[in-house]
This record gives sequence, C-alpha cells and structure tokens, in this order.
Amino acid sequence: MNIRDVARRAEVSSGTVSRVLNNHANIDEELRRRVMRAVADLGYVSRRARGHRPDRAGRVVEIGFLLSLPHRAQGDLLGSFWLPILQGAEREARKHGARITYRPVSNADLDTLGEGVAASRLDAVLLVGAAPAASVRDALRTGRAVCLVDNAIPGLPVDAVLSDNFWGARTAVEHLIERGHRDIAFIGGPLEPGPARVNRIHTLEWRALGYRTALGRAGIAAADDLFESGDLTPEGGHAACRRLLAGDRPFSAIFCGNDPSAMGALQALREEGVDVPRQVSVVGFDDDLADHATPPLTTIRVDTQAMGAVATRRLLDRATEPAAPAVTITLPVRLVERASVARR
Repeated sequence: MNIRDVARRAEVSSGTVSRVLNNHANIDEELRRRVMRAVADLGYVSRRARGHRPDRAGRVVEIGFLLSLPHRAQGDLLGSFWLPILQGAEREARKHGARITYRPVSNADLDTLGEGVAASRLDAVLLVGAAPAASVRDALRTGRAVCLVDNAIPGLPVDAVLSDNFWGARTAVEHLIERGHRDIAFIGGPLEPGPARVNRIHTLEWRALGYRTALGRAGIAAADDLFESGDLTPEGGHAACRRLLAGDRPFSAIFCGNDPSAMGALQALREEGVDVPRQVSVVGFDDDLADHATPPLTTIRVDTQAMGAVATRRLLDRATEPAAPAVTITLPVRLVERASVARR
C-alpha cells in the first residue's frame, strides 16, 4: 500500500495526500476528511512509520486510535470533531517514534473488542468516543496500555482525557442568564432507557449537569418539557428543536450539547420564521462547526488537538509505568462569543 493508492481512493493527487498527512494548514476540511477516510479504509501506514519495528521491551510503537460512536449510525465517523484529535495524537506519537493506526469501531466490534486488541500488533490503545464499560474492561484485560479520549468510566482504573464538560456547559448557560434569559431549553444526546432523563454518553451527561447547575444557581427551575435529546447530528438537533417548538412551553434560548445539534436547531428555527438571536438565542459546544453557522454560533471551544496529544503522552507514560494509579485529565475550555446570542 502506498500514497498513490490512497490518492486514487480519495480521488486527489499524491501531493494532496502528502500535505494532509503532514498536517498542512491550507487544506480544505472536506478534502482532509476524504483523504483520512481513504487512509482508514486502506489501512495505509506511512513509509517513515513502516520503518519502525515493535520493541516489546516496554517501547510503544503501534498505537491504535479506535473510534467508537455506538449511539449513532456508523458512517463518516472521522468528522470535524474527531479529526483534530487524531491529528494531535499523530503529531505527539511521531515525536516518540510511534505511529497511529486509525480504525472505526462498529457496534459489533465493541462486543469483541478485547479479542481484537489481543490479536492485533498494537502496543497501546487510544479508545476514543463513547465506548461502554464492558468493552473498556475487555481492552484492559489484554494488558495493553489504554487511554480513553472524550470518555470516562467511573469506577474503572483506566486513564482518560476529556474537556471540562461541566464547567463549559455551566459557563454557556450562565452567559445566557446574564443576558436576561430564563426559559432556556437544552438539547443533549441519547438517553438511557427508563423514566429518568440521563444521557447515555458520559460527556453529555456532564454537560446536562452543568446546564442544570447554572439554572439552579440562578434560582431557575429546570423544566422537563424544555429538556430534549438527540443523536448529536444536525438531523437530531433539527428534530429536537421542532419538538421544542411544538410544545406548550415558551423559551427564549437553547443550549445545545454540541455544534452539529446547534446547526440543526438553527435550521429548524429558520424554517419556522424564528429570528436568531432576536427571538431565540442559541449556544453550542465544541467549536467545530460554529464558523459555518448562520448566524455565527456562540459556543464553547474545546482544544481537540490537545486532547489527542495529551492522551498519547499519557498512553506512553502508562506503558512505561503500568502499575501507576489511573488518572483522569480534564482540559480547560472557553466561551467564544459570536452573533447567535442577544440580550433579552
């Protein structure tokens, strides 16, 4: 497998593939995703990385970047949020003479994750996204170094790297409250079965908790009929916003659990002739699509490249000190104000 095979698969030039793999800044985002999909589909590893050979005496050479999104349909998983995490991991791995192999993990793969890792040439695993506890346990039993990225499993002794989901959500909602909003809706992720409204995904549950905490600190009761769930896609955000609009409870603002959901909510509001931000303000989370929104979206910025780099460093440390206590690293976030919020 060589760079020309990747270029043919992605329908681009070999030079474009080279620029993408070397993280050049002047690459269109859609083009970058197309190339990285081709890399993943073909299992391509660069010549420089192929020159390395595994050294099983504690040195990490092969790192698996296993991306799991079991809460939604498998498809173009390596989107605008996950790609910078991969790039940050690749950049850090390269500093230490290691290579990253990207693989999407389907729902079926999660059932046999431990077997797949045990049978692989991987020295260590970045388990990225919403992998369930049972799959994480299986991966740990293989004896490989494991670090979760954008996920955490309470009670399991496993390293994890996340953004500050609670503080970011609280900051976003307090921003709306400071501008006079009190009827603030929430669009989160998929929920656990049962009557309680608990997000299935760890990061989204912390964002929901930040939302409720900000309301409570301001003396505002959280209303069940302003709490919606979705699948974290624009389509899911659109459907959730339509349900809010069809309800009896008025609202002047929406806090969305991620930017794709916010993009869908903005579209639903436009379709109903609701002016953003004059009639309804909208805030997102992650800052991975906000520049493409109309109007530009106020959101919480997550340093995704840093997440990938820090997780890779933690993984390398874990490989050299396997008995060290597991740690959870929380990276700071910040509010980015744009044009989707107005004073009430």
